[in-house]
Amino acid sequence: MPVDRDLDVHSWLIIITFMVVIVLVIRPIRIPLPIPAWKKKTTSTPTHDGSSSTAPIQPAISEHYTATTAVIPEAKTWKTKFPYHFTLNIGTAPVIGVLVLLATRSIHVESIRNGFVGAPLSGVEPYAVMILFFSYVSLLPWKTCLSFI
Repeated sequence: MPVDRDLDVHSWLIIITFMVVIVLVIRPIRIPLPIPAWKKKTTSTPTHDGSSSTAPIQPAISEHYTATTAVIPEAKTWKTKFPYHFTLNIGTAPVIGVLVLLATRSIHVESIRNGFVGAPLSGVEPYAVMILFFSYVSLLPWKTCLSFI
């Protein structure tokens, strides 16, 4: 029989973590990682047929230099780009939420074990419920005569 007790800091942390995880599952966010990748700068120049082609940016040549005397230093044509990101979504937010709750000792490892295998002597087997649900979902297209092409 559960014992009634007041809400403490761990109870509030569980509630807030649950709400944050639900929001991240509904509305995922992407966090850019500060790992630089270098990309050569290009400029778009129109061609004679109306399309545009990309070419590396060339430094401007002064008019009083001739082609034989001008020495053009290599211009910095590289720009920093951050293409790597970490997404908080349905695959990552619940796992991070459980790890935060474990780190703060708001839940125990036995609670996670009971969530997968069921509490001893309770008669409830969560993995059996998941297997039943997945078998129903896999049979649904044949029951409704839907075919996925």
